[in-house]
Amino acid sequence: MELSERATLITSTTESTGVNIATWFLATTFLVMYSSRQIVKFVMLRKIQLDDVLMTAAMLFGVGLSLAFSIAADNGLGNESINQNAFQKIQKAYYAADLLFIITLCFVKLTLVVFFNNISADQFQKRIIMTLGVFCVAASVCMLFAAAFQCGVSRAWEVMTLHCFDQTAFWIAFGVIDMMTDIGLILLSLMLVWDLRIPISRKVVVVGCFAPRMLVVVAAAARLAYLAPINSHENPAFRIWISVVCTELQICLSISTACIPCIKPFFEGVEVCTCGNT
Repeated sequence: MELSERATLITSTTESTGVNIATWFLATTFLVMYSSRQIVKFVMLRKIQLDDVLMTAAMLFGVGLSLAFSIAADNGLGNESINQNAFQKIQKAYYAADLLFIITLCFVKLTLVVFFNNISADQFQKRIIMTLGVFCVAASVCMLFAAAFQCGVSRAWEVMTLHCFDQTAFWIAFGVIDMMTDIGLILLSLMLVWDLRIPISRKVVVVGCFAPRMLVVVAAAARLAYLAPINSHENPAFRIWISVVCTELQICLSISTACIPCIKPFFEGVEVCTCGNT
């Protein structure tokens, strides 16, 4: 391949190759983080717990989302000019990615809810934790059904056409709820750390393991900022490519930051096990 030919792979009107590269780079990143978490946790505890199962489910759905985005990119997502057949394939892949996105985030949050519940010894804290967990599940189920039928039943995958409900309002609502629950998880971690009978220096280390979760909120806000202005009148298959990368980034950060507490044994020497040993 000539240098001039390579240079045309990613241009201002042809972004599909860049979408594919970003998708699999970010997917590889969260797979490495997931594998590290599982290995370290199993070496420490020699058993599989509920949060391991939930994190594995999140990882599998996250890989499915990455595959859906890759298929969409292979068919021209991010390219300004595509044919009708490719457009249909992009819509189907993007529709699947929408559903997998909601499911993946739900499983990641449930992983953290179970983790927090395991390391908490206070019944009042446990009630708060479980309340947030129930809210995450209920909100995710409602949003999943809404996303599944946003364009009717017969041709539900035509998410880039004019016969769907107000997708901008829907994704803004989802984004706000998503960011609120992530902020809730961060506040829960601070609440748990506050009650630990450990030196301040150790508390700072513990907080440092959960603080990166704020990056997920930033990624969610960026995704929303790029997704909200897009509509079906302005070549959505091309204009949506930045929000696709932001979506993959959010999934990568969500899974990766949820793995950090078990990769770094921050409760070493404390009577509470890092990975929720009860």
